[in-house]
Amino acid sequence: MESLGRYELRGELGRGHGSVVYRAWDPAQEREVAIKMVPCAAGEDNGPREARKETEFWHPNLVPVVDRFRSRDRECIVMELVRGATLEAMIAAGETQNLPMILRILGQTAAALDAAHAAGMVHGALEPGKVLLAETGEVKVSGFGHGSYREVYASLPDPRSWLYWAPEQLRSEAIDGRTDQYALGVIAYQLLTGELPFEASGVAAGMAKVINEIPTPASTFNPLITPMMQAALERAMAKDRASRFPRCGDFVEALAATVKTKPDESAALRKRVMILLPLGVVVTVIVWGMIGRAREAVLEPGVEMRRPAAEAAPVTTTRSLAAPPTTSPAGGISLALIVEGIPMDFAQLPGGDFIMGSPGPSSGPRPRQQLLTMPPFQMGRTEVTVAQWNAVMTGRGTGGTLPQANVSWNAVQEFLARLNARNDGFHYRLPTEAEWEYAARANSPEELPGNAGDIAWHHGNSGGTAHEIAGRLPNTFGLFDTIGNLAEWTADENKMGRIVRGGSFRDAPGQLSAVRRTTESPEIQRPEIGFRVLRERR
Repeated sequence: MESLGRYELRGELGRGHGSVVYRAWDPAQEREVAIKMVPCAAGEDNGPREARKETEFWHPNLVPVVDRFRSRDRECIVMELVRGATLEAMIAAGETQNLPMILRILGQTAAALDAAHAAGMVHGALEPGKVLLAETGEVKVSGFGHGSYREVYASLPDPRSWLYWAPEQLRSEAIDGRTDQYALGVIAYQLLTGELPFEASGVAAGMAKVINEIPTPASTFNPLITPMMQAALERAMAKDRASRFPRCGDFVEALAATVKTKPDESAALRKRVMILLPLGVVVTVIVWGMIGRAREAVLEPGVEMRRPAAEAAPVTTTRSLAAPPTTSPAGGISLALIVEGIPMDFAQLPGGDFIMGSPGPSSGPRPRQQLLTMPPFQMGRTEVTVAQWNAVMTGRGTGGTLPQANVSWNAVQEFLARLNARNDGFHYRLPTEAEWEYAARANSPEELPGNAGDIAWHHGNSGGTAHEIAGRLPNTFGLFDTIGNLAEWTADENKMGRIVRGGSFRDAPGQLSAVRRTTESPEIQRPEIGFRVLRERR
């Protein structure tokens, strides 16, 4: 396996504007990290200006940089690998009525920005794709180090990033922390209404609106917005930065001043995390942002969350996962459901023809071979975790990122019923056998679509236990652990019980395949059986 310094590269996560991000293993710390390789200018010895400082700072709501070094003409920035979803997912999910959650996210984002501003750093390119919702429920901000519009616009992965830029940026004037506050105001407006303050048919016309026009009042779109909240939004997005709040935290405090929460709702929020982190403890922080359309949510600042499924790039070739891929997996557009602050990330799978099963007669462990045509659908990128299970079943997103095991097929039905009771425009269910195998094969004709050691936890590498989600490489649909870690319940049944697909951490590598199936009673609970969720629009 290819190495970079002391780090073992495990696959490419994303790329953009000359930079590449890799998933890697740090043997010294025994953990996975993300390594961003940034081109260095000729004669530059110390890398980008923000990279020279960022390892000196830490804050709980910033993506930490743990190491950096030079490799030939590249600056290598090593970051903590954060699993979760971007704030774009929450916007796409339409959580505009959940004011306590919105204020908690804005409060943690503001705390990170204010700490960085106190250290003399300005983000300069804040947008929903740079605000990450970790599996733990914490907010993590990435992407510091941008400057004027002329310096950065061509490198932004999202062509609509200028909608979050303050008027002074669009005029190529000096920027400071109040410039980031403007972007936070736009994000708050979007979270509260589901709309952007400005829309235009072209970039030039849109920039003119940002510089000269006043946005439609947010209360027009959301009746929960009080006059004081509207005033706070208007001040944060004032054309003259001198008219904005002194700090980002001041803006969020003003926004939250008139919000009333139900007693049980506010109590639950206090148990998980304070709505507004205390800003009196100033810990200086700076982070380097992620780039490209990456497979980890922490590395997905530019994913267009609302792109129709028909636009997903079809997967037409296969590759070995034994070596780092040269491109990002296709078809894995990140879409997420947010439950009690815990994201459940989905991938948009393209439709297509595939041959299900194995040659020869149908048998218990191997379905018969048949040619099927699959429509596009959305599949959970990982097995449902303990935290996701608890968020849905108890209303408290406690627990970690281990997959939820020891769960019966019948109990899964209760989990799905609670998800469907949210009435968010989607129907949630278990995949059929055909859908599961199509997702696991990811357009590969092979029954084991990759190197077992790279894509699966099995008896030979697991130590006899399940591991946290996304610990192995994803397949070309952007799905993790379809072949190993836990076997998974499906919607199908036979006369013996319910069908379970895939292998687990207890199986030998030679037993792993996309056609593996067993049958279990719907009441059974086993430590090697979990599940993932499929969803479809109602």
